[in-house]
This record gives sequence, structure tokens and C-alpha cells, in this order.
Amino acid sequence: MLSLLTQRVSVSRATCFVVVAPSARRSFLTTPQLRFPPLASKDKKATGSDKPKKESPRKKSTKEPKEPTKAKGKSATTRVDKEDLPPKRPTPPYFIFLSKFRKNTDSIGSLNESNVVEITRRCSEAWASLTQAEKQPYYDEYEVLKSQHLKAKEKYFNELDPSILRAINKQRKARGKPKLRGLPKQPALLTPYMRFAVAFRSTDEGNAILQDKTSSERSILRLGRVAGERWRGMSEEEKYPYFVAYNRDKEELQAGRGQNSV
Repeated sequence: MLSLLTQRVSVSRATCFVVVAPSARRSFLTTPQLRFPPLASKDKKATGSDKPKKESPRKKSTKEPKEPTKAKGKSATTRVDKEDLPPKRPTPPYFIFLSKFRKNTDSIGSLNESNVVEITRRCSEAWASLTQAEKQPYYDEYEVLKSQHLKAKEKYFNELDPSILRAINKQRKARGKPKLRGLPKQPALLTPYMRFAVAFRSTDEGNAILQDKTSSERSILRLGRVAGERWRGMSEEEKYPYFVAYNRDKEELQAGRGQNSV
């Protein structure tokens, strides 16, 4: 009779004894599986707190929902309508002629791609064959449109809302176009001496100084120096016409500013 050996197997938190035959080899089939009681959870208390807790009903809030606050520093976008845009530039003389030429050639048929190219070619040839006297009516019409455009532009910028101008410039910047700068500043009045210097430049002496390349001094500097010498050598009677022209332009400028401010 084979003697039995007792083998002690130690496992965490449990100890058991397994009887194994001495001649038997230990394997997965011959070694009995050990079962241990499940460990108690540390999070649960021994007083029966493992029961699921009942959720208490939430109280309905009596507070009214807050309105979303607007981001600081961001203003509402200004809408730009078609009538808010600046007046278009006047049509150049050639395009005035092109518009009338196309009206006279409507007998060709419906305008398509080939007809447009042919009409444009004929118009270019007809414009090139005109003399300056024949082109003058189109230039006169352009001058009329130009004066009307300047008046409309001045009225537009005087009555334009700055917020609309900023919105228009924002759109133009997004399209890669330059910003609108408003009305151009009026040129400064020429002083009596500057008026004489401009007149002296167109004289024979002034043209000779500008065309002279032999002097080491720059021609424009020499022209200013000689004009200053001539001005200082003039009498009060010789200077008088330049002062009269200056005072006249000054009065017209002040009168124009007064009308714009009314």
C-alpha cells in the first residue's frame, strides 16, 4: 500500500491541503483545481451598503436661462447694399465709341463669341482710322461724364456713413482690392515764389539749365538756386502779379470750404 504524502499549498488569504500520490506526475489533468471564496470588495462596507442606492429626484430649477452674452470687442457686421457702393467711373472715349459702334452693327445677328470678337476687331480698326477731330466728340462726352462723376463722388463721400465705409473696405480687402480713401485732399496753395519758380522753369533760361549736363551741380538744384536769385532781384511791382494770383486762389479755396460746410 502506497503511503500518501501530504503537500501543503499556500495561497493568499486561504490555506488548503491536497493529497498527491508519490508516484504520480503532476499535470493539468492530475492536479485538482482549487476554488476559493470570492474576496470581499474594499469599497463596500460590511453593513450591507452594497445595495444599489436610489437616486433622489432632481429639483427643477426655477431660474430663467441666461441670454448668451456678446463677445467683447466684436460689433455686428454692417450690411452693404448696392446703393451704398460708390458711383462707377465714367466711360472712356473709346468705350463710348465701341458702344455706339455695336448698336450700329446689330444687323449681323445675335451676339455670340465669334460675333463679339469680329465686332471688337472692326471697332478697333474704325477707331484707329478716325482723325483727332472725329474723335473729339467722344472726348467731349467723356469730359461731361467725368464732371458728373466728380460731383456724384463728392456727394457720396460727404453723406457716407463711416460704418458703411469700413464694411466696404473690409469686403474689398477680402477680394484683394485697395481700400476707398474718400475724397482726395485739396492741393496746397502755391506761394508767390513757387508760382514764379514754376513759370521760370518753362522759360528759355530754365529749359537751358535743365538740359545742361556739363555742370557738376544737379540741374534741378541749379534751377532752384538760379530761380531764387532772380526772385530776390525782382522789384515789388514785378512780384505783384504772383501775389494777386495767390490771394485770388486763396479766396476761392476758402469760399469752397464754406459751401461744403453748409
